[in-house]
Amino acid sequence: MKLDEKFRQQLQTLLEKTKRNAVKWNKIYVEDEETWGGYRALEFAAEVSFGDSTSIRIVRDERHGQPDVLFAELRRNEQPVFRVSAEDGTTDEAEQQDWKLLQQVYEEVLRVVTQWDKAIDVIDKALSSDSVVGLDPEPEIKF
Repeated sequence: MKLDEKFRQQLQTLLEKTKRNAVKWNKIYVEDEETWGGYRALEFAAEVSFGDSTSIRIVRDERHGQPDVLFAELRRNEQPVFRVSAEDGTTDEAEQQDWKLLQQVYEEVLRVVTQWDKAIDVIDKALSSDSVVGLDPEPEIKF
């Protein structure tokens, strides 16, 4: 099996495991001027480490005035080894399939890293009760 086929299979498996909350994704904080493999990561980057200096990184790059780019990168010893990337709105059929896969991975990783699903659950629970919603403000400390 070729590397590109194998890596796409691994991304699909990673997507399924991420949906089950069975992957420990770590958000990467990227400085504005720092680039990851030639792409300026303005919005989001996360990585899962597998040990033995091997990891997979997912990055969403929102370039002003240009289509968004998503990429997943196989890394070894902190260096990129292989990358699957796709641009939003592409007309290339193969790249459209990559965009679909990468978008699904990105959305699940964003859910895991930000825990937005847990926040929604907390709000739903509060709103479904007959109780008053919201916490009292913290008392102001005067000096």
